Amino acid sequence: MNVDTLIESFSMEDLRSILRSMSDDSTGTLDDLRARVRSKYSSLPWRSVLTAVPKESLQRICKDNKLRSDLTKDELIDQIVGSLTKPSEGKGLLRDLGSPWMRWKMPGQRGQR
Repeated sequence: MNVDTLIESFSMEDLRSILRSMSDDSTGTLDDLRARVRSKYSSLPWRSVLTAVPKESLQRICKDNKLRSDLTKDELIDQIVGSLTKPSEGKGLLRDLGSPWMRWKMPGQRGQR
């Protein structure tokens, strides 16, 4: 699951509760609310964003994504956050080539100094 599919799976009430928890304007159409959450909160840790979502909605999202839904709210949030794909750094194919911990002398020594 990625962030976009997570945002798409939120209902209008879920999006409103996220925006209200961050003291933001929660009026508008469903697409407006999704765009606002996507632009403002995609850089925040999703664990803190998901605490505003009701437990029933978290259970529905878990069921839709074939995750366990019979857990506590914190465990549901941990499960959803754990299933999110990590964004790539996007610096290119050899992005870690110059990092001091990535220099190696022979092919089997990757990650060693």
